[in-house]
Order: sequence, then structure tokens, then C-alpha cells
Amino acid sequence: MTKKHYERFSSDIDFSVFDHIVIGSGMGGLTVATWLAKAGKKVAILERHYVPGGFTHSFKRKKGFQWDVGVHYVGNVGKEGSLLNMFNFITEGKLTWESMGATYDVVHIGNQRFELKAGKENFKKQFITYFPEEEKAITTYLTLIETANKRGAAFFFEKVFEPWLSKSFGWVFRKRYAHYSQKTTWEVLSSLTNNKLLIAVLCGQCGNYGLSPKFSSFAAHAMVIGHFMEGGYYPKGGADQICQKTIAVLHSLGSKVFINADVQEIITQHNKVTGIRVNDTLIPCASVISNVGVNNTFNHLLSEKDRVRCHFNLKQVPPSSGHICLYIGLSKSSAELNLPKHNVWYYANEETDQLIEKSTLSEAPKNFAYISFPSAKDPEWDAINPGTATIQAISVGNYNWFSDY
Repeated sequence: MTKKHYERFSSDIDFSVFDHIVIGSGMGGLTVATWLAKAGKKVAILERHYVPGGFTHSFKRKKGFQWDVGVHYVGNVGKEGSLLNMFNFITEGKLTWESMGATYDVVHIGNQRFELKAGKENFKKQFITYFPEEEKAITTYLTLIETANKRGAAFFFEKVFEPWLSKSFGWVFRKRYAHYSQKTTWEVLSSLTNNKLLIAVLCGQCGNYGLSPKFSSFAAHAMVIGHFMEGGYYPKGGADQICQKTIAVLHSLGSKVFINADVQEIITQHNKVTGIRVNDTLIPCASVISNVGVNNTFNHLLSEKDRVRCHFNLKQVPPSSGHICLYIGLSKSSAELNLPKHNVWYYANEETDQLIEKSTLSEAPKNFAYISFPSAKDPEWDAINPGTATIQAISVGNYNWFSDY
């Protein structure tokens, strides 16, 4: 059994020994906490849930079933690169990955099946096989993906510039990226081809960024497609190994994760943080990093006075699309059931926007589904959970359908 390197929050704990407090133990919070800890700082991470890790934690039910809540696959870890180096840094190389194989996603449009192959050339050849008359559009599309991501890298790098440098030259990076970020995925793809089926297949992974083609930024689409271009990978031992191994490193560096810590307020005075209120307990502190989302941070943790000072109104920003998830446990192994490693994306037809944005509760699962097979992806599953398998199925889940409850 994995040793737990976290503890319950208590008002008796002396928080004065910590240099920084991080709210939320999702991977954003754990990552910044680890970087600070490795720089010699003492960090306290406060988590409201009774399990840390955010969307990297797992949950269990009887008969040995275990499911991820968020990490179904990750890209860009098959070779030495930025993401792999980041994971190696925060887990000290203890996290290992399993490839999902040559085909990592399969998109179904009605009764037609399309495989997404790992590697740019493999991806391209496969799509040209499916759409031989669209070779030019496919080639141009892949070029646009690369260009958008290069411009995106420069755009995000500009954020570390000194204010004077950002004011002098930053506009160049922002303008160049706006050419892609300020256009919808549909606008860009429909300028390349009139083939609705091709566009639907190219947008088959749109569930990964939450919005359908006519509502999503092409830049966001490009980041996701580029992220998985070399294939999909799954953490050996399950998704919770990401947070568990990171928390173990934090613990070894003298930082701590506290669960059951409900942060109610970030307290400021004269434009500076002076403390936070947790479980009705006031904790003085000078540095707070919030990892609980922009909505929770600005609309719930900060005062109205602080929100006004920010000069923007987040209440006018609509939320992205929600989802419903079905967790399935099976009493046979993945091998016995012939479950695949790849994910399945299903759309009833090529009208992706209509299927996602206009779905009703009764129609949603018939029109759109993402299906993942965690037990088949994890090479260590059978040793830990013999004779069982798991499936996760996701469809659209609008908040309005459930608001009455």
C-alpha cells in the first residue's frame, strides 16, 4: 500500500514556518509548490477534499475497482522534451509511462471509423488514406498546427518579460498569436476544406479542450492536437501515481499537504495578502498562490473590493461545457474482454457543434461519447487488481439539466 504523505488540517498547526501557502492540490498547485520547495522554500498545500491530487487522484469501490477522475492519457512524454522533463523534475524520475501504441485515439462518426496514428507522418498518411482528395488541406492543416504552437510558445514566453520589455516588444508576440487564438477552430478548418466529415474527424478530440469547433479557439485546438501528435501515454500504476509521487517529493523537502482544509477567504490589506481563513480559523501569511480556478479565486475567495481592483468582471464569462461520467467495473480482465488501449470518440454524425451544444439529457449519450479503458492502459493493473477491468464513459452534461437538484 502506498504511504500517505499528507495529513488532516488542524487549527493547532503552526503555519508560520511556511514561506508560501498554495490553495488546491491539483497538479498546477503541486507543481508550483515543488518548484518552490526545490528552491529551498517551505510550502503548505491546502486541499478541501479528503484526497489530494485534483484531477490526478483516483477513487476506489468494493471488489477492487479503481477509476481515474481526470487523467485518461497524456502526450509529449515519449521522448526527452519539456513535459517529460517537468514530470521527471517534480517526481525525481519516479514516474514512468506506458505507451498506448501506434493508435491512441479512434474517432467514430456514425458508422465510420478513423484511427489517429502517433507521429506526424503516420498521422498524415493515415488521413490521406481516408481522404485522398484532401491531401492539400491535410498538409496545410498540419503546418498551421505547428505554426500556431510555435507562435503560442513565444506568446507564453513573453509573460516572463520585465514590464518595460513586455510593453516595448510584447505586442509583437501577442499580435502574431492572435492570428490563431482569435479565430474559431471552425473558421480555420472551413477555410481549408468544405469536407464536413474531414472537419468532424479533425475535431474528434475536441472534448479534451471542452468546446465544439464553432465555439473553440483554434489556438487551443492546435495545442491539444500538437500535444498528442507523438501519441498517448498513461502513468504506470494509475493516474494517482502522478500526484502521489509528487507529494512524496514535497514531503521529503519539508513541505506539507493538508486535506480537509476548506479555504473560505483570502484576506488582503493595502493591496497585500495578510492571511487566509480556513475552516473558520484565521491563518496569518504573506504569500498565497491559488490553484482553485479563476472563478473560485476571484468570485468566492477575494472580497468585492479586491475584485473591483482587478478591473474585469468574471461573472460575465460563461463556463465551458460540463460533462457526465459513467464508471464501469467488470469482473473479467482487460485481456479476457479484449479491451483496447486506445480511447474511443463517438459522434452520431458530422454535425459536431449541434451534437455537443444542442444536446438534451436524453439525447446526449446517443449523440456523443468518449470511452476510455484505464485497466487496459496500465501494465500494472492485473497484478494489483486481478480478474477485473474498468471502463469510463463520458458525455455532455449541462448544468441546467441538474440545477433543480
